[in-house]
Amino acid sequence: MKKLLSLVIGISLLIGAQSLIAQDDSVEKKLQGFDQRMQKIMADWEVPGCAIGIVRGGQLAYAKGFGYRDVENKLPVTPNTLFAIGSNTKLFTATAIGFLVDEGKLEWDKPVKTRVPSIQFCNDQLNDSVTLRDMLAHRTGLSSPDDIWFYSTFSRHELFQRLKYCEPEHGFRETFDYNNFMYMAAGEIIDLVSGKTWEEFLKEKIFKPLEMNSTGFTVEDIERASDHAKPYKNNYLDNKILAIPYNRNMQGAGPAGSINSNIRDMANWVICQMNKGKFKEHQVIPRAIIEETMKPAFISDWYIADLSKGLSFGLYGMGRVMTTYKGRSLTEHGGLIDGFLSQVTIFPDDDLGIIILENTQTQPLRNFVQYEIADRMLGLDKTDWHGRFMAWRKKNVEKEKKSLEEAKPVRIQNTRPSHELADYAGEYENEIYGKITVKLVGEQLWFQFHIFDFPLNHVHYDQFETPKQEQYGSYRVSFLTSDQGKIDKIQMELDKPDVLFKRIEKKL
Repeated sequence: MKKLLSLVIGISLLIGAQSLIAQDDSVEKKLQGFDQRMQKIMADWEVPGCAIGIVRGGQLAYAKGFGYRDVENKLPVTPNTLFAIGSNTKLFTATAIGFLVDEGKLEWDKPVKTRVPSIQFCNDQLNDSVTLRDMLAHRTGLSSPDDIWFYSTFSRHELFQRLKYCEPEHGFRETFDYNNFMYMAAGEIIDLVSGKTWEEFLKEKIFKPLEMNSTGFTVEDIERASDHAKPYKNNYLDNKILAIPYNRNMQGAGPAGSINSNIRDMANWVICQMNKGKFKEHQVIPRAIIEETMKPAFISDWYIADLSKGLSFGLYGMGRVMTTYKGRSLTEHGGLIDGFLSQVTIFPDDDLGIIILENTQTQPLRNFVQYEIADRMLGLDKTDWHGRFMAWRKKNVEKEKKSLEEAKPVRIQNTRPSHELADYAGEYENEIYGKITVKLVGEQLWFQFHIFDFPLNHVHYDQFETPKQEQYGSYRVSFLTSDQGKIDKIQMELDKPDVLFKRIEKKL
């Protein structure tokens, strides 16, 4: 596998895109040997493909594709290759909200319900208190039930209506609880207040004026482009690179993570951010919006203490983290969605922006390559971040394998279901996660949840499970019996353990 990837990366260095877009001798000198360094990193981490862009002096100074956007057909990554950017979508959503604040239609720091009466939280305290800044800075204390939207067909409006069922995990403004659901809700608020969908609003206010002509929102948008990346899952525990399906059901929660883009388009976004909202002499984004998203609202705990020497604590604003690296201020955010990773990092006081896009979800080069680039571009003492992360990974491989082995569920042999299989069939519902349908087809139970339709195989007693899928894992469900001896509930683990679905009784 490593020989194959070395060949892949070697080819990618010889074909495709320019490395240096602007003929800047200082940039070229600072990046001397970087392409070869990336070749080694890509091979060591067995990453299918990666694109890197560096913004300097108000322009895209470096743009390069490494490896393959399509491993099977040996198609190389270029600066035009479209990737899903995952949660780097969030800053676009926060910025869109900022336009409505700028127009006087919303307010950052007053209860959102005063301007959006239809929003309903789970209790009166939250209804009377939660602001847009609370929602976008992950400080509501509410859970983020991602299994509601993950591969579901719920519309954004249907998800928004389920907001009232999200239960607190912590006290209001007590701790940092990363919450995709709040960004989904922010996208619906844009629709309710502006009369335009989140997608329409972003196209008009951001994509078009920033000439982000290749950027879109759906898998279909990606696939229409001739130069797009396929998603992969790279499991370093067994050294396999596997092609996985695109997540085609992201639109409900799109404002949290559904944007697809490339290095060239994202460079325009970064240039605008670095220029306080200006792009080609036009004030595309009001400066006040950028300043508001950068106001620290809470402390985040994303950094791994034993790996992050040189980094201070992280302060979360809205859609971005602020911290320092070796004494230099930076703002950054990562993104992860099925088969893709992204990283956008800006050193606002040093005229440096870094964009990293990967088509794998499990080999996070983005976590350290940004710092290796910063060391070179800012003339800092070089830290072998690649070596540090690789040592950490090797140290944790056996620990993770042991953890996975211990996590395997117990299976008691020679047991039988307590009822006839037909008794388990029916519809079961949870007010927030929706419906589960269990059908009996011949002698086989089938499990339908969101877009999934899998056979249910007996484990032991009244517990069944779906076959394990490489991307989705498996669902293990326990059927519960009422005092009258009837199967009346399903219990299963989703975002939290022991989620109950109650049988829907058919009306006579």
